[in-house]
Amino acid sequence: MKFLLYAILVLLLVTAIVGFILFGGPSGSRISLEFSDLGEVVAGQSFATEVSFSNNTDEVLKNARLSITLPDDVYFVGESEEQRVIEKIVGDIGPASLGKESFNLVATYHDESVREIKARLVYSAVSNERVAFETLSSKEFKTGRSAVNLEFEAPESVFSGENFEVKVKYRNAAGKNLKGLTLRADYPAVFKFDESTVKPDQGNNVWENINLNLDEEREFVIKGSMIGEQGSSFDLKFSVLADISGQNYLMTENLATIKVSEAPLTVSVSVVGVGGVSIPSSENSPGGYVTVLSDSLRYQLTYKNNAQAVFKNVNLKVKLAGEMFDFTSLKSDGSFNFFDKTITWTSGNVAKLSEIGPGDGGEVFFDIKVKDNFNIKRLSDKNYKLKTEAQIDSTSLPEGFGGSKLISVDKLETKVAGGLSIESKGYFRDAASGILNKGNFPPKVGGATQFTVHLQVLGLAADVSGVEAVVPLASGIKWTGVVKSNSGGDPIYDSVSNKVSWKIDRVLANKGVVGEPIEAIFQIEFIPTISQVGQVVNLLGEASVKGEDMFAGVVLSDTDDKIDLNLPDDATVAGSPKTVQP
Repeated sequence: MKFLLYAILVLLLVTAIVGFILFGGPSGSRISLEFSDLGEVVAGQSFATEVSFSNNTDEVLKNARLSITLPDDVYFVGESEEQRVIEKIVGDIGPASLGKESFNLVATYHDESVREIKARLVYSAVSNERVAFETLSSKEFKTGRSAVNLEFEAPESVFSGENFEVKVKYRNAAGKNLKGLTLRADYPAVFKFDESTVKPDQGNNVWENINLNLDEEREFVIKGSMIGEQGSSFDLKFSVLADISGQNYLMTENLATIKVSEAPLTVSVSVVGVGGVSIPSSENSPGGYVTVLSDSLRYQLTYKNNAQAVFKNVNLKVKLAGEMFDFTSLKSDGSFNFFDKTITWTSGNVAKLSEIGPGDGGEVFFDIKVKDNFNIKRLSDKNYKLKTEAQIDSTSLPEGFGGSKLISVDKLETKVAGGLSIESKGYFRDAASGILNKGNFPPKVGGATQFTVHLQVLGLAADVSGVEAVVPLASGIKWTGVVKSNSGGDPIYDSVSNKVSWKIDRVLANKGVVGEPIEAIFQIEFIPTISQVGQVVNLLGEASVKGEDMFAGVVLSDTDDKIDLNLPDDATVAGSPKTVQP
């Protein structure tokens, strides 16, 4: 009973102390912390916020420190963009006194208009300077508009290679004169800049030191073209930045999405013939299969005039990329440039390209092989692709087509499957494995002779998952149960099927080509019978392995020959008889 009363008293005391720290002392409702009214904040314009604090208690607040924390896209003027919190030392705050601190901020353009700024006052009391108290406050504010209105006019769609214009318009909406603005354009990689009616100050996309009077509006035009695949789309983004205390802050931004529409001249590239053992895998390769080493590929470029006009002097090109192409095997009617790996067809070698009428088209072909071997030097030498980019253009355009050149492109990537191999080796003397084999070699009738079997699994040029190796024991061969591996899982013997299986979750690409291979070792035992005298007896059947290529998404497999008493991998028995002895 006394123990229970003692426990209750301790609990009440702890509760009182915690309550004092959290809710008691001078930090109660008599300590106030408030933000000034911010009104509507204009993006890209600096503004000041004041934080007021008051001590309505009869105690001195010691060593007070005031800090504010900013939301995303709001910054302290003159500080690094990484500076998200600033703290000011207030010192002692006497009874019935108040004070305030001012912070100079800038809010940049943001999709969300409502943001929240937070303040924190930390202090201690004269009665207990070891305990810290805090008072919190927050303030929401809106950034309803930007200091600059930014608009532009751009086409919704263009042909690949067609020249087009983008008109950029910007206006001062700050309610005062603006100085030192920067306008920046971010082009996609496929955009080709031709000219601007106002010359850029840096490169082809930055205009600096722009001064705008109150309500002043300006505009200029950018001209260029884009080369892309039919149906693809690209963003052109424009931004206006303000220079405040030597740093640029985003005032506003806008973007246009331009789609590449069906071109009057189109080209497509595909693989229409294979001479090897390509593996079906329509999900993983646009060509409908995954190619393999030593494969022979026939590519087809199909071109067509979709317009009601005649195109003259048409050129076809295809650029090949991928270190698994065997460029020495290339066969084509086109002209091949070995240095940039490009095949070109013109009216000089394809007469039909001199003039293509409405609705007309045709095909050209080239043949090439996949290399016979992977050139593996590092673990990262994996996930190989064969890339082709076809292009058609006409430099002699009919009336009504803008620009001096019309281009259409198409791309194709074909994955090269990796390899999975298994190698089985048998040993009588195998001290290096740490397993001691007993018995005679060559084996004698009635006597038990033990052997160790090494299984090595190798994945080439791709990670392989769900790997399983299987090797059957020959008739009369026993499993001893001695086993080890460096893969994290040991082989398992099934007495019903008389097979050994070894499962590996994942075989990393090129492990074994670079570094030690994945290996399992198990021991078997053989007791010859009189009927086997003079025979080279089989110890194991054919070993097999299969798993899924994690890059190409296809099943890989391999086999290795059976193992018999010849033991070709055991150099210690090279001169011994290989048949069962009486």
